[in-house]
Amino acid sequence: MLFIKKLFVKQRKFWWISYALHLGIYVTIAMLVVATAGVILPFSGILAGLVSLAVTVLGLASGLLICSGTVGLLVKRLTDREFRSYTTPQEFFNLGFLFAGAFSGLVAFASNKFSYGYVSKVIRSMLHLKSLKGLNKPTKINLLIVCGLLIYIPVCKMSHYVGKYYTFHKVILAAKSKKRSLPRLISSQAMI
Repeated sequence: MLFIKKLFVKQRKFWWISYALHLGIYVTIAMLVVATAGVILPFSGILAGLVSLAVTVLGLASGLLICSGTVGLLVKRLTDREFRSYTTPQEFFNLGFLFAGAFSGLVAFASNKFSYGYVSKVIRSMLHLKSLKGLNKPTKINLLIVCGLLIYIPVCKMSHYVGKYYTFHKVILAAKSKKRSLPRLISSQAMI
């Protein structure tokens, strides 16, 4: 699931574009974990510098990967006749919304001189449930878009990660670990 293997095997040219988007999401999660750890744990000296460097590198990488992935997928869906025929308006909106979140994040990060200090300020305020004061306009816009994404993703098709894992990958992994055929495993676990 992490590497989108089926897409790699069946449509390798399409995989690079899609994987850039997905890898950007994974890197964003890693950046948030590192940044939150930097706020919660009392790092100092070289370790604090490494956390700051990691957040900067991961933040830039995630923004660039998501932007390139969403633009690539939009172009692919607009120019490829086969993809265009079954792409819904919601999918265009979803890609545009993800692009807006990533691009506004890069703009906000640049407007704050790629500083870990601003990231830690936002995370610290959120963890302590305090209001965010003194933020510049690009950062406010980015936070509004990201909050909108956090509200929107669970109720749309983009929440496929969780559903796909529990309805497909987990069943396949269970079948492999028990060395059973998939239909036998499903029928043995079905409640009748």
